[in-house]
Amino acid sequence: MNNFKNISDKKKSFLISLINEFFEAFMIILGISYISIITILSKIGIINFFGAEYWGLSVIVATFGFPLLLLILLLIIYAIEEIVTAIPLAIHKIKAIYNYTYLPLTTDEIKDALDKGIISSKEDYIRLILDSLRYGITNKPSSLFNTFYYIRLSKVEIYYLCKAFEEVFDSPIIIDKDMVSYINKHDYRYSPFDYLSTTDGYSIQDLRRGNESVTFAIYLNGDKYKEILETVDYPLYVCQ
Repeated sequence: MNNFKNISDKKKSFLISLINEFFEAFMIILGISYISIITILSKIGIINFFGAEYWGLSVIVATFGFPLLLLILLLIIYAIEEIVTAIPLAIHKIKAIYNYTYLPLTTDEIKDALDKGIISSKEDYIRLILDSLRYGITNKPSSLFNTFYYIRLSKVEIYYLCKAFEEVFDSPIIIDKDMVSYINKHDYRYSPFDYLSTTDGYSIQDLRRGNESVTFAIYLNGDKYKEILETVDYPLYVCQ
């Protein structure tokens, strides 16, 4: 029946493809079947709102009433899910805000973090920023209620961060493909650096979510790090 079965892997769902191709016919058949079932149930008295002699009126009420009740039920479930999600999300955000107020952003603070073994490299420091400013309701990427966000740094904060970073590590802030993958791991909506835009008008968020193989460099001293900046896809100069 299928000449491709032994030479090619299945690419798509047969059922979904079938429904897509016959969607209009499927909806017509579904509508006719639904009304027919409601009519039969009303006629034999199982659905009876107004008495046996008014079974036709029961058909009309049931036809439009059941979908409305289903919609109301779904809205109630959605509202409950939003409330259940919002409470832990707010708690996690408060924790991220607390971390944000203590985040080491100056030269002395970064050196102190190195001396105390909190970080051991510039990559560790970038991950420390990401981990400190991230908040969400689960650490499972496959979760149905997966919601992750970041406390975002202002442009002024990024400026002073770059300044301290370059003084301590003698390097611009490099967001390579591994770090982009780390940011995107849980489908984040944005990152702490997403206030920055490229000269072409794209934000870091647009670029990193569309392509995990890109590399960013956020820097102040372009002359000093010219060779490094030539190796990245998007060098982003931060002016004061």
